[in-house]
Formats: sequence, C-alpha cells, structure tokens
Amino acid sequence: MIFFYGNCQIQYLINCLSLLDEFRKKYNIPKVPIQNKRLNNIVNKDFIYIVNFLSIKNKDSINEYFNNKYDLAIIQHTDIKHNEYSTEYIKDKLNCDKVIILPFIVNNGYFALSREGNLGKQLLIKENKIFESENGLMGSQQIIDLFTKYPLNEIINMLKKLEIDFNTKERFNISLQILKEKEKYCNLIVSDIIEKELSSKYRLFYQNVHITGYFYQLICNKIYNYLNFETNLEIYNTSFENMNKLDISNYIKPPFNHLVFSPYEIRDLGLNQTEDNNWIQYYIDKIIELHNGYIEIKRKNNII
Repeated sequence: MIFFYGNCQIQYLINCLSLLDEFRKKYNIPKVPIQNKRLNNIVNKDFIYIVNFLSIKNKDSINEYFNNKYDLAIIQHTDIKHNEYSTEYIKDKLNCDKVIILPFIVNNGYFALSREGNLGKQLLIKENKIFESENGLMGSQQIIDLFTKYPLNEIINMLKKLEIDFNTKERFNISLQILKEKEKYCNLIVSDIIEKELSSKYRLFYQNVHITGYFYQLICNKIYNYLNFETNLEIYNTSFENMNKLDISNYIKPPFNHLVFSPYEIRDLGLNQTEDNNWIQYYIDKIIELHNGYIEIKRKNNII
C-alpha cells in the first residue's frame, strides 16, 4: 500500500508513476488511477491520497491513516507551521520504511507573463501605487510600471519590437533559489532537472505551478531509481504536440490552456523552443486586461 500526500502535483505524479509496468505490478496500482479533474481524497485498498491543502483548510483529521503499514510513502513537503499537517509530523507518525519527500514545484519566470485569468482583476493598491497581486514576480509588474510612462499603443509597439524588460531571468532565478531552499527539507531533488533540462527541446511547464508530463517523467524516473527498478519511462521524449495529447489522455495536464511561449523567455532564458504563433495577440490581450484594471483601480481610488 502507498501513502500519497500533497496538492495536484502529487495527483498528476500518481498517474505518471502508474504508466510504468514495473511500478503497477509491484504496488498493484491500475494504469492512470485518478481520472477526474477535481481534487479530493482517495482511499482504497491499494493507495491513499490525501490532498494537503484541503485537509488544512477543512481541519480534517488524518490520524486514522497512520494506523496502516505502508510499503511506500510519497509526500509533498508541507511546512512545519501547519502542525499536524506538516511533513515532519506525518513522517514521524507513518509506519513506513520508504518515505520520499519532494517539494512543491513553482517557477514564476519560465514565462515572461506567468499569470492566467483576467490580469486586470489581479491588482492591488498600496500607498497610492498599483501593484501586481501577491509576490510581484509574475511579469505583470513590469507592464504596470510602463503605464506610468507610456500610452497603451506605444507599449504594444514596444512589445512587438521585443523592447519590454520582463525581468524574466531574475524572476526565474529567484524561483529556482526558493525551490532549492524547500529542498533542504526533502530527499528527492528536482531543481537539478530544471537546470539540466532548461535548454533541452522539451517543455517543462504549462504554467508557473503546472509542470508537463516530460517533467513528471523525469521525477518518476528518479523515484524508480530510488526503488531500484530496472526500467524507466521514456514515452514523453516526443514533440510538444504529442506530449500534450499524452498528458490529456493520462489526466496529467491541468484542465485549462497552457501559457504561450514568446520570444522573450526564449531569448532571456536560452530556451530551445519555438514561439507560439499566437504569442503577440495573446500578450496584447493580457496587456489590455492589465490596462483596463489599472485605469479602473485608479478611478476607484481617485488617483490622477
């Protein structure tokens, strides 16, 4: 029996792990066992999957799951501040000899603009200055700052001429360093995959918190090696189009469109990728969303 604990990255990892015959036979898990897009706990005779943030949010007790003897546990690191939901607490309570701890993987600089949704609704105001929500490392702030200096049409022209500094490389490196800090509490390292594969022909991220099947495959292969398996996965060594189809059929891709590649991150990060055909229109739409939100928040707060 296997114990899994984490967010959607663990759910997708379970499906990817199950693609290898050797893994399925050893742990009696069916191929692609989680075929739904909703995150919820799964408890059956072969494995238990607990969604960490839902347990924390709902204050659900998970102590009953510590009564079982597990052959393997795969846990996404959860900070000590969450007490009985933290990795340290769970690892101490679990009856399991093989415990793999891996980090929540985030990179806010893999794309020049890393946010999804309506960017104009993801703004905040502080001391009469307008900011991108949350950590300000998703690319929107660079556009917001331009609104104080240039009209919208000029910013769009700058975009087309590749003259906007999205601060992509620094944002990427900050995210990578944060990931390495998380890995101090893990025994499965994934930051080396990003560093090694960044210039490969395979895409690593769909969005800042959603990685591709190719990235999952490389994580799975590390787990297989830890388990002393004789075989590895190689099915994702293919084109992005084929990888995307595989991820959909294996319920690994998140249920929304992936971010588009632009010449900005390809240039700034040295990616071995081709820009998506619709990148200009996509970025124009996002800049207009930001501009509309910027004007609205100024109006509401009487900022001239």
